Amino acid sequence: MNLGKRIKNIRESKGLTQEDIFTGIVSNSHYSNIESGRYNAAIETIKLIAKRLDVPEDYLISTKIDCKETQNLLDKLKLIVENGNVLETNSFLNPYKDKFDYISSLKQEACYQLLSFLHLFNSKKFGEAIRLYENYLTSAKQEDFEGEYKLVYLYATGLYYYIIKSHEKSITFFKELLKNSDDTSTYKPRVLYNIAMSLYNTYKYSEAIEYAKESKMMYLKLHDWGKAGDCYNLLVVLNREIKKYSIAESYLKKGFEIVKPDSFELLAKLHHNFSLICYDQGRYKEALEHINKSIKIKNVNAIPRMFVSYKLKLNILLNIDDLLTLNKTLNIASECITTPIHEAQYLYIEGNKHYILGDIERYECNIKKAINILQEQKSWKELVTVAENYSSFLEKNKRYKKALELQKLSNLAMKNIYEEVIS
Repeated sequence: MNLGKRIKNIRESKGLTQEDIFTGIVSNSHYSNIESGRYNAAIETIKLIAKRLDVPEDYLISTKIDCKETQNLLDKLKLIVENGNVLETNSFLNPYKDKFDYISSLKQEACYQLLSFLHLFNSKKFGEAIRLYENYLTSAKQEDFEGEYKLVYLYATGLYYYIIKSHEKSITFFKELLKNSDDTSTYKPRVLYNIAMSLYNTYKYSEAIEYAKESKMMYLKLHDWGKAGDCYNLLVVLNREIKKYSIAESYLKKGFEIVKPDSFELLAKLHHNFSLICYDQGRYKEALEHINKSIKIKNVNAIPRMFVSYKLKLNILLNIDDLLTLNKTLNIASECITTPIHEAQYLYIEGNKHYILGDIERYECNIKKAINILQEQKSWKELVTVAENYSSFLEKNKRYKKALELQKLSNLAMKNIYEEVIS
């Protein structure tokens, strides 16, 4: 949030070097000091830099002057972005593109970048959101903003740390927001939910349950049935993790009662998680029924993350020894692999199929490949499962030295999980 940073961002966005800008205006060192914020340049120098960058002079000169018209537009944009309606936000932004391209006030531009970050997050363009935050907002602080924009900053920063998987920092910013907002704040229920999600990702399930319950109660009072349904689904997931299956099923029942018929993504999640609970308890027939419903809903409505559901179906089929359906499903699931971790999970399941068929060489080949990928991806929870499976196989076959190596690998993965929890 300073002029030098703004000049640097414009220059880099246009693919220009420092030399392209300072030649014939100031020395190299003088220009470097301007970009770094160590030196306040003369007005005439700034005008020449503006011309070289092909931006309005006011954009580099009137950086401390707020514009009333711009503030009114920002306040309207804030309300729309906070509602989360992506199409409505785009419709609002299109006619005012020229108004937002060069906001002279550094403070107002920072507010606009916060709202742009939230819009990208709402649009699920997480990579773009991360790049925007890191280009424009990493040096910002809460005290740089006024009024409700302090809350916007805390919320956006909490989301930024969440999507880069720095969950403890995410929780810190979300809790700070809770301290600065009252019960009427539109942020409170969603922040409670986000804290629950961050705690879930750091394996603090019991603590996460309390935040999810509070969020759920607030959404029910607001009659926001979709968000309340998301909370019920999260409570299902959290209670399953601590093996409180009857409580998890009671939340599932409430989730199904509250979900709207056209809330396809939530319906798919509820059926998926119902299948997981049945699978954990060996109720494979019910598990298969619910995962098939989840897959059908996802397919019909083009809902992403198909591999997650196919992975569960494959595990169910392995447990009931339905190798014919397993083979067919493996072929379909292979088309849904989108990440290295998916590939490792696929190799693990396919490897276990080869084990059942007695093809030990292909079993070991698949398992070794899966372990290598999971180590590279630092997917410790998955690595524990695969390493222990292979260690057990090796021990049964009296390959004790190799079995001990795999057990050590599993222990190392557990240690890394523990360090993630306490970090």
